[in-house]
Amino acid sequence: MSENAPVENDIAAPRSANAPLIASPGNAAWQEIGIEQYWQRPPNDVTVPPLAMHFLSVFTGEPVCVVQARDGGNHCSRMTLGDITLMPAGMSSRWGWDGNADLLHLYLAPERVARVAEQADIGGSLELRNRFTTRHAPIAQIAHLLLAEARNQNAFQRLAVDCLADALIVQLLRDHAAVRQHPLPERGRLPNATFAKITDYIQAHLDDDLSLDELAGVAGIGTAHFRWQFKQTTGMAPHQYVIRCRVEQARVLLRRGRLSVAEVAAAVGFFDQSHLSRHMRRLLGVTPKSLYNVSPPAKRPD
Repeated sequence: MSENAPVENDIAAPRSANAPLIASPGNAAWQEIGIEQYWQRPPNDVTVPPLAMHFLSVFTGEPVCVVQARDGGNHCSRMTLGDITLMPAGMSSRWGWDGNADLLHLYLAPERVARVAEQADIGGSLELRNRFTTRHAPIAQIAHLLLAEARNQNAFQRLAVDCLADALIVQLLRDHAAVRQHPLPERGRLPNATFAKITDYIQAHLDDDLSLDELAGVAGIGTAHFRWQFKQTTGMAPHQYVIRCRVEQARVLLRRGRLSVAEVAAAVGFFDQSHLSRHMRRLLGVTPKSLYNVSPPAKRPD
């Protein structure tokens, strides 16, 4: 990490030759997650400006004393193999080591963390906490699995990274997050006209990256109230509903047999064929190929 590097780069964090980038959100196989190996040679102080992404660090080297300055206070600890440090997005910090430091850095987009968090029925939102040199073996293990996937280019990489990233986020939210309660709206369900407007919008934009804020804007209400009212109306989170709509539309297109499975996946907003296949098996219990109509459309009689 360097003091003068801009925040607005691929992983929204300062970088240097000490931190070789392995995979970033700009890579097609990685969605809203970045990973890098970092080593500090020689010992030095490093200032980190506010980051656009959540930052997770896993210590991978020999024990070393580290000092972190943030929120007007100093935190000092002896880092050992497997220790993790977590900083939510938007927080600046300064770091110092008394010896060589070896770490694995991961960057998580707040939008992805929020999508995973909204699937938890908690009556509020989950917000990541600051953590400094704490132990969490499952998180460290998943981080190393992501590192292995970053180095292993294969047809299953995107699917593996997608699953591992969500598993990592679940661990972070379960053990390193606080619940922020939101006042409940006066009405529990969305009005019929508003719900119809939202569903029409979703169907017309299945191939877009629909965000919670965007759908709340269509409904004309705040994001927190929209999420709560939508779940009261449909029994599922907005993100889950959108995926179900994509799967249902994919089923229709596959049965027509006019597009390939990959083309259908792109047409309904999935990252690729494997992404569609995973959700279709989960929701319908079938694979895209089993629905694909390979016979040509019937010709009209002359």
